[in-house]
Amino acid sequence: MGDTFDVSHYLGVFIEEAKEHIESLEENLVKLEKEPYNQDLIQAIFRSFHTIKGSSGSMGFQQMTELAHLLENLLDRVRRGEVSVSSSLIDLLLQGVDFLKRMLEEITKKGQEPDWNMEEIFSALQDFRGEKEKDDSGEYWLTVKLASDCSMKGVRAYLVISRLQDSGIEVVNTVPSLSDLEGENFGQSFDILVRTALPPEEVVKIVGSVAEIERVEVKEGEKEKKNQIEEKEEKNTISPPGEQKITTNLKKTVRVDVERLDSLLNLVGELVIDRTRLEDIIQRLKDYQELVQFREILSDTTTHIGRVTNDLQMEIMKARMLPLAEVFNRFPRLIRDLARQSGKEIDFIIEGEETELDRSLLEEITDPLIHLLRNAVDHGIESREERINKGKPPQGKVILRAYQEENSVVIVVEDDGRGLDVEKIKDKVVGMGLVTPEEVSKMSEREIVDFIFYPGFSTSDEVTEVSGRGVGMDVVKRNIERVNGQVRVESQLGVGTTFYLRLPLTLAIIRALLVKVGESIYSIPLSDVVEIEKVEKKDTYWVNRVLTTLFRGKTLPLLWLEALLDSRKYNFISEDEIPEVLYTVVVSASSSLAGLVVDEVLGEQEIVIKSLGSYMRDVRGLGGATILGDGGISLIIDVASLLWKFSRAGG
Repeated sequence: MGDTFDVSHYLGVFIEEAKEHIESLEENLVKLEKEPYNQDLIQAIFRSFHTIKGSSGSMGFQQMTELAHLLENLLDRVRRGEVSVSSSLIDLLLQGVDFLKRMLEEITKKGQEPDWNMEEIFSALQDFRGEKEKDDSGEYWLTVKLASDCSMKGVRAYLVISRLQDSGIEVVNTVPSLSDLEGENFGQSFDILVRTALPPEEVVKIVGSVAEIERVEVKEGEKEKKNQIEEKEEKNTISPPGEQKITTNLKKTVRVDVERLDSLLNLVGELVIDRTRLEDIIQRLKDYQELVQFREILSDTTTHIGRVTNDLQMEIMKARMLPLAEVFNRFPRLIRDLARQSGKEIDFIIEGEETELDRSLLEEITDPLIHLLRNAVDHGIESREERINKGKPPQGKVILRAYQEENSVVIVVEDDGRGLDVEKIKDKVVGMGLVTPEEVSKMSEREIVDFIFYPGFSTSDEVTEVSGRGVGMDVVKRNIERVNGQVRVESQLGVGTTFYLRLPLTLAIIRALLVKVGESIYSIPLSDVVEIEKVEKKDTYWVNRVLTTLFRGKTLPLLWLEALLDSRKYNFISEDEIPEVLYTVVVSASSSLAGLVVDEVLGEQEIVIKSLGSYMRDVRGLGGATILGDGGISLIIDVASLLWKFSRAGG
């Protein structure tokens, strides 16, 4: 007997490829609604449905195959100009994609497709008529002029006709005939009569995508004189295609299990630790003059190991990095659905999606971004009527932007909506008993706005299907700070709101400031360090039993790191016990600043983050541990949770 087809062996590959095609379909369908004549998009969508149909058929998933086949047929009608792109068409296609997604989820869980009643969606796809049928198609002539130096005129003519037909455009006639075109029995130009529902300028673009075309003109159809239609010349005449060339870089890739990457990164981390220990040994050997030569050899070896380790570390980190497009591309569909649900018009703009971030962080930022985008649509952007009354464009704008800044990635969520009402927030926080009227009157606008991150806080007067339940913003802050990130918000009433999420590039290996407290050495992530200060006792004063100083014109609480970590009284010394000079590390979390008082600042070092394990995982203020060059252990400070701990204690 011959070998049998082992479905289970190929199931994982099928699931991964189908998932990629479904994500691509969602992204491209939302784009197509904005660019209804983009033939490249139509072709890409058609190919995705065609691929899913073929691969699901080979796996024996019959319902999935039939659904993909019907979706492919509908796209084919769009390609041929029988159905125009409309919101109702996109709605139906996205509904079909949703079915494919849910079917794939069931297949992933159970290894077989669900037995669902698909008659309704099947019928809707088969019976869809759309807003424009083939009867609305028009006929017109194209005059195609080849470049003067075109060496293979017959090939160019064939490519033009083939490109038109692939785009669903019917080629009715050619002058000269097809045989003369093929035999190159013509000058530098030829005419084609086409029938299509596409506007002339879109057909011109399709023809212009073929190389060595100098100009394309559109003439009225079925008239001997072929008078030029009343269009601006720039719409009917294109530049040489060399100026419009689109190139695609094909990269060789291989799928790697994330756990394997994590394992490699752990090994690199061990190398970094050993390199640090070797550097420590070299420093110790400086005191032994008789070992100078040995120290030099060891130093050269350590330098080489360091260089190799750095290169290996960089390559592994790059392997773990993925473009933010992996997350951002899910959101156009989300915004479209939210906009239609709320009856608002939204112009959603994505910028910087090529910015890369560690794949482990990509998973952590998805929920916070969903919360921010949902709030931007529901709370931020006003209704069409309200915007018009305010003198704003009827279409609201939501921008999702990302960029790299030193060793961090900044993600910005911006809207041009109604903005945050500071007075309303004041009334809410006083009403909730969070602060007194006297306290809130002394607070800065930024401090007041930060109350939107308080658990359960909401200024929405009604609960909608989108948001307004008093959940979400605290989740945003908690999730971002859990990965050593920071959240900041800026808002102007009537103008809009902008959220800034600052994230580390990676969570595995970071640069940290080493400080000494007593006999212990602690590591503070450099991303949280603002400045190192020597504060003199004469420049300090007490505020609500907390020792403070002025820093850049603002009150800065001075917190003894040792006391914060062991949960003792936060200012545990008397006035007489305060040293003449306080070594202070100014740290920041979100919009909060504090000065951590330490015994000594040792300097910067690259550290490998190790988990504390289950027995210390919930210790607030600690984010892990690292191994130092001398083999000792240094606990890593989680600045955000440390400052939260201080604020909860009444600081």
